[in-house]
Amino acid sequence: VTSNMTSLVVLNLPGDMAGREMELVQHCRAQNFGIWPTLSAPVQIRIGILNQLNRRAIEEIATRFAQAIRDLGGKANQADINDVLHSHYGVACAAE
Repeated sequence: VTSNMTSLVVLNLPGDMAGREMELVQHCRAQNFGIWPTLSAPVQIRIGILNQLNRRAIEEIATRFAQAIRDLGGKANQADINDVLHSHYGVACAAE
């Protein structure tokens, strides 16, 4: 997570997903989980309107995004994600 804006979470795609951004977007959308990539380098995924979501919803979004990366053979460490969420919220995140 590379943004601290209350309305936006920005996630850098892992290097092993380079060039597969649209595949990831299509995979997520097929599961009714809409994401969109940026044109920046490194490629990022932005999930917006988070100021309208609660902590549990944001945790679910981050977890689903990481699982989608793993589904496509990419690397996304859930423990690292939970650490970032814990750091932001100041309490432990429940494991899925």
